[in-house]
Amino acid sequence: MRHRKISHLGIIVTFLILIAGRLMYAEDHSKFHDGNIVRNQDHIKEHLQEEVNINTTANMTKEELEFHYFEQHDLDNDTKLDGLEILAAISHMMPFEPKYPETKTAQQIRDEKIDFYAEQTEYILKENDYNNDGYLSYSEYALARRRAERGA
Repeated sequence: MRHRKISHLGIIVTFLILIAGRLMYAEDHSKFHDGNIVRNQDHIKEHLQEEVNINTTANMTKEELEFHYFEQHDLDNDTKLDGLEILAAISHMMPFEPKYPETKTAQQIRDEKIDFYAEQTEYILKENDYNNDGYLSYSEYALARRRAERGA
């Protein structure tokens, strides 16, 4: 059973890499660096309910909120975000809206959704993975957030 789960994960990762590789990079509309999203206390409370006192987010600094946001999306607790964790983060906070859905089949809309999220994930890694290891460390994430705040 474990082998089957690993196999499925490998297929998904390969599929996302193949799709992302053929896409052109888009503007960063992912909101991955949006301070209003990453410091959203309600969003963080939702994830931290079982871990900490819910009222503690009111007293957190913006850096602490950002750290908890990053930590929430590090699903395997390896202190870095891979493409799937980034994909989960952006799809959670940024719902996909197809262009002209009335003119498309359900399959075309699914394909457009996959392309959209794969493109956003690839763009985030391309722009923010400074050491090109295929992961986004917290320090890379924090640098990217500061750059986004400065409007660079």
